[in-house]
Amino acid sequence: MSVAAPDIARVLFWILAVAVVFLPRRWALLAYLVIIQVDVSGPGWASPTAVGLENGIKVVALPLILLVRTSSWELLTYWTRPLKLWLLFTAYVALAGLWSPYPISAIKMVGYLLAYAVIFLVFAQAWRQRLLDMKQVIAALWLSLLLAVIQSYLLGNAFGAPPKLITEQARFTTFAPPQSYAAFLLSCGVLLLFVRRGISGSLWNIALCLSGAAVAAGLLLVASRYVTVGALTLLVVAGFARIQPQLRGRTIDRAMLVKPALLSLTALILLFSSAAIVAPDNRIFALREMVAHGHFNPDAIGTFAWRLGVYRTAIDQIEARNPVEDV
Repeated sequence: MSVAAPDIARVLFWILAVAVVFLPRRWALLAYLVIIQVDVSGPGWASPTAVGLENGIKVVALPLILLVRTSSWELLTYWTRPLKLWLLFTAYVALAGLWSPYPISAIKMVGYLLAYAVIFLVFAQAWRQRLLDMKQVIAALWLSLLLAVIQSYLLGNAFGAPPKLITEQARFTTFAPPQSYAAFLLSCGVLLLFVRRGISGSLWNIALCLSGAAVAAGLLLVASRYVTVGALTLLVVAGFARIQPQLRGRTIDRAMLVKPALLSLTALILLFSSAAIVAPDNRIFALREMVAHGHFNPDAIGTFAWRLGVYRTAIDQIEARNPVEDV
């Protein structure tokens, strides 16, 4: 890692944390959308015996502050079914953690799950109050891409480097793990496809189109295979959502579908062609080549083989344990 990278990440974190606490609520929400791209503890840090101070602030303190500032706690009175199911799942994880040989890791997992619920309440309430809209999402997207360019190409890209047990090239990402950044990009893509609130005028429509292209380019550079499959599925769902009103009326205007289909196909061809030239060793293209030539082997896919090994180890340990003796 570049010597300056951890210092820059820490300074950036505290600037954004102060912004979340003191700036007006719309700016505070934008600051939090950006601060989730800053993991001050650094790449590969997963201590089973300690909790990073900054990450604790990001996961626990800042969401609670936003919960109070946006009055999102009022949504707790509704106790909707998804919220009940999520809290029930969190309780199960907490109970299972009692048998874990790493209690601190178990506590951190429960903390993350509770934080996800709090952040959902904050964003849902902010959206209802119109404190959060697509303009902030677009701004957060481009700010994250700027951070990713700086981290990946100017500071040594330590956050994009694979674990020591995996032989792969470094990936495009912010000051956060590539997989989580890919999920952030996909979330932005979902909103860009299905939400228009806060977007009006030709300039913002252009920004919407450019942001969609930026999401696609970012996903290719991050090269998360799981998220890429999710993105392709998302495009299919978006296509069905577009023709669904006509299907209900049993009439389909084919002319209306030709233009967006051709534009989407052309954009995908240009995007994949340019990405193949710029990054021929991209993980996605490598997977495509293995499948195309009939040499598909799960063990040749670094992260996939690693996950399979984790699953096998977990299953073996569960089968070897005696519930009565463990209690």
